[in-house]
Amino acid sequence: MAQMMEIMCALQANVEASRVEQAKMHEDLVASHARNEELSKVTEELRQALHEQRGRTTVEEVAPSSPPRIFQMPFAQAITDTAIPASVVPVKSSFTGVEDPEAHLTAFHTQMMLLGGSDAVYCKMFMSTLQGTALEWFVSLPTGHITNFQQFSKLFVDQYVVSKAPPRVSYDLFDVRQYQRESLRDYLNRFGAQMVRSPTKNEEMLVYAFKKGVQPGPFYEALIRGHPATFAEVRRLAVAHIADESAVVEKRGSVASARPRAQTRIQSQRVLETAEAKKDQRTRHPYDPKRNKGRGPRRPREFNRPPRYKFVMGLADLIAIPKIASRLKTPEKVSDKVLGPKPNAWCEFHQSFGHTLDSCLALGYQLDDLVKSGFLNDYLLDTRTGQASSSQPASGEGQQHEVPTHGEIHTIVGGFSGGGCTACCFQVLHVFEDHSLDVDITFTKEDLRDVVPHDNDPIVVSLITAGRKVHRVLVDQGSSADVMFWPTFTKLQLPLDQLRPYGGCLYGFAGDQVEVRGYIELRTTFTDEAASRTEKIKYLVVNAPSAYNILLGRPTFNRIGVVPSTRHMKVKLPSMEGVVTP
Repeated sequence: MAQMMEIMCALQANVEASRVEQAKMHEDLVASHARNEELSKVTEELRQALHEQRGRTTVEEVAPSSPPRIFQMPFAQAITDTAIPASVVPVKSSFTGVEDPEAHLTAFHTQMMLLGGSDAVYCKMFMSTLQGTALEWFVSLPTGHITNFQQFSKLFVDQYVVSKAPPRVSYDLFDVRQYQRESLRDYLNRFGAQMVRSPTKNEEMLVYAFKKGVQPGPFYEALIRGHPATFAEVRRLAVAHIADESAVVEKRGSVASARPRAQTRIQSQRVLETAEAKKDQRTRHPYDPKRNKGRGPRRPREFNRPPRYKFVMGLADLIAIPKIASRLKTPEKVSDKVLGPKPNAWCEFHQSFGHTLDSCLALGYQLDDLVKSGFLNDYLLDTRTGQASSSQPASGEGQQHEVPTHGEIHTIVGGFSGGGCTACCFQVLHVFEDHSLDVDITFTKEDLRDVVPHDNDPIVVSLITAGRKVHRVLVDQGSSADVMFWPTFTKLQLPLDQLRPYGGCLYGFAGDQVEVRGYIELRTTFTDEAASRTEKIKYLVVNAPSAYNILLGRPTFNRIGVVPSTRHMKVKLPSMEGVVTP
């Protein structure tokens, strides 16, 4: 009985524990439902907040973030109230602040002449061409400051006068020269473009400058014989020669190339003898001691060949030079014959197949005669130095020397390296500190392109100083001073108070004293677009006539390490970026 009671008590305890566990599970289920409802409310609130945020973002994207910039118009009220007619189209030209202001005004006037309009329309249309810093300048003007277009254009030019192109000089025409193998048409167009920009209208100078730049040839000979007095006569002669050049070029393009050798020969029609048999009969001969009787000993073929010379350019370019081509006797062209053992090799001299130009015997003999006569000395290449050999003869017993019988011709002496104000100058060894950079400077065959041959002209370069590019700067190794002539000083618009007094003297080519206004130290830049070098140079400002703007002498050469070459018509100097060839 007791055992049964224990079992009943245990069952009751289990039932009670089960009830407690069920009550706890019910409480957990109620709490879980409460949490789910709370999460649903939070999710709904987040969904509504996200929807509202998207609506506000769309509104902000449509509406501008800030009002547009509003500035006071520099135009007067009358110009502002004037409406632009619908027939006036926008002007195509634009100005950003770095272009030439006068060139921009010229282009604007040209387009507005076609469109038409009042003075107020001109002002508004010109405002529409300004961009970048130029537009910023226009906005910065006081309100109502501009009353007419003439005032507007004057303010515009004065603001950007630094970007104004330097005025052209008459001597720029002498820098236009015909390149090798350049057609007469292209050279005439380039010279005409420079002539339009040149201020000179002197017909005699125009004709002389054009003749100076023409390459030697038939047209140059026609100019010498014709003696044209005006440039219109030169143009008429050029038109006739241009027509001849065009006809020659067209004819050369229409000439058919030589046919293969097999197509130009007539095949043998003999029935019982083949070509191979004929070849064997021609080349295979039995030995006959009487065959060479009376001919004497035969010289090796090598002894009959002309000597080979090394030139500064290829043979094809050499024989294309007019003054050399006129000395060569051109053989008759045989288009249906192969002249040599190489049917695919082409000879420009014979205009035929069979051998190359380098192995052409006829051309070699003629070049040998021209070399022996001294005509080609300027084109020979010195194998030891790799440069053109000198054309002057070596000193010997039979050479006649010049003696000074008519007086002396002086170089420019004086200046900062000339020893002061003395009429008699002595040769003094000046020891100076070498400020040049450690750069190897060499002149190569590439530097001779479009230079050889030349008329022994002086070396003329360009440089940049005082914000302007100065052309026709003479490189003079015989001058002891760096000279700036008075017209150049005035064109640079330098103030007179920058001139410092100079107590020395300067003597010119005739030995007379030259008037020195003073000296000025300017930052000068030598550049070839790939590399640049800027140095301070002391220029002696002299009042003397000259065909050049600036004369660079030994002081600058020795100080910055300039290396000139009259053969290559160039100067080179070291810089941080390499070698500068201005």
